[in-house]
Amino acid sequence: MLDSFKKSKEEKKEQTTPPAQGHTLAQIMQDKNKSHLFGELLNKQDKNLAARLAKNTLTEADIHRLEDQRKVFSEQIIKAEKIEKLVTKENIIDIARGYSDFEKILNLVGPEKAVQVIKNRLKEMSITEEGTFNDISSAMETVESFKTGKYKELNDKVEKFCKDNNIAPKEYLAALAIEDPAEKEEALKKLATSPISRTINWRLRGKFFKESGGLNNNLLNDLQQHGTSFEDSIKELNDLQGEAGTVLFLSVSGSDTMRNNLFGELTHEKAPENPKSGFMEAKNVNTLDEAQLDKDWEKKKKATQNYARLDLAGQEAIKAKFREEQIEAGRSENESKGIWAEIFAAIRKAFIEDKELK
Repeated sequence: MLDSFKKSKEEKKEQTTPPAQGHTLAQIMQDKNKSHLFGELLNKQDKNLAARLAKNTLTEADIHRLEDQRKVFSEQIIKAEKIEKLVTKENIIDIARGYSDFEKILNLVGPEKAVQVIKNRLKEMSITEEGTFNDISSAMETVESFKTGKYKELNDKVEKFCKDNNIAPKEYLAALAIEDPAEKEEALKKLATSPISRTINWRLRGKFFKESGGLNNNLLNDLQQHGTSFEDSIKELNDLQGEAGTVLFLSVSGSDTMRNNLFGELTHEKAPENPKSGFMEAKNVNTLDEAQLDKDWEKKKKATQNYARLDLAGQEAIKAKFREEQIEAGRSENESKGIWAEIFAAIRKAFIEDKELK
């Protein structure tokens, strides 16, 4: 009884959901791309926390801070992965039709390349350019929500209407596609007086059939109303896709990385890549072997003529030069490699500068 009572009380508590696969902090830090992006998030939110994480000097309060940032990171990455699934060749082509400037990009590089470049940037944008990412996310989700909601509901309703009235959907769509109003009305009247419709009308509306000469005015009215609904729905979808096209165009044209990657395809030349370091990669590059540093210093002293006979100022100048050489050795490895490379390089630099050279 006590176990059952305990279970019933626990079920009423807010449930704790374990992180999705790959989204624990340990998994994030061991993944090159994810740890790079997590570092960018910490750089925006709490750079000192990132430094303490790199130096392994976390405080008790940092447990809560890291968990808060992990949740934010996980939510953004999951959002980005959701939007990535909406960035398909078919969707991008439809969106381009609604905004001519975005269509020009597709005409220059092709939809496949455009899709690839946009998808490759979404995760990073979700962290480093959250406002732009939210604009893209909102536009893409609005289009998808309309297509799977009102748009599909209308489609299903009209399909059922056609089936119930024995009207071939292709014939109905062909009639709706006629631009001349008089010709369109005649085509719809023909559908409203099809042989099968006449049989149904005779059976269900006998007197009405005799008076109208075979034309079912109620059916004609329904055909016209559904046609108007189709037109309105298509216009609304086109408007939403146009808005998405505007957002995507501004995002692509306003991003140096995306723009260079896209237009590099014009000459089959990829833009020069500047790969970012993950946490472990940056740490390994900047790991200092103190014993090796001491050996290198001994070599430096031996290579310096009469080092032992130099005055204090002279020796300090040699030490300063040695420190700069050691710092410079790792500088090129860390240049523009991301926040973790920057943090670990700073730790390395501080260690070398504080190292006592005898």
